[in-house]
Amino acid sequence: MTVTSWNALADGALAGRVLERDAARAVLAAPDAELLDQLAAAYRVRRHYWGNRVRLHFLLNAQSGLCPEDCHYCSQSNVSTADIEQYPMLARERILAAADRAAALKAGTFCLVISGRAPGERVFEKVLDAVRVTV
Repeated sequence: MTVTSWNALADGALAGRVLERDAARAVLAAPDAELLDQLAAAYRVRRHYWGNRVRLHFLLNAQSGLCPEDCHYCSQSNVSTADIEQYPMLARERILAAADRAAALKAGTFCLVISGRAPGERVFEKVLDAVRVTV
């Protein structure tokens, strides 16, 4: 696509049109050389709806690696060869310290992320324990 095409997509989005499937695929398949033009067009749409406001979200990786799933896209899955730190669920004190930091930064959201499909009962209880302390 060209700069004109990216701007045309932005114009369409601003007019309320939904991207056609082929156009959405073109966005994903665009060469790196077009990234800045793509970003400029996307920013037009973002600025229209949100202005220059930013909302901070604080994400804490509370349990890293050690995932039994085989999601090929994820660096924490058991099939990944990514060199990542692996550790079990963080202690409550570390979670609370991160929550305090998020509050001090005026984050709009504080998220805990854990590896795996769903938390086991023990991990879930640890999360609940940390949440109960903050309430």
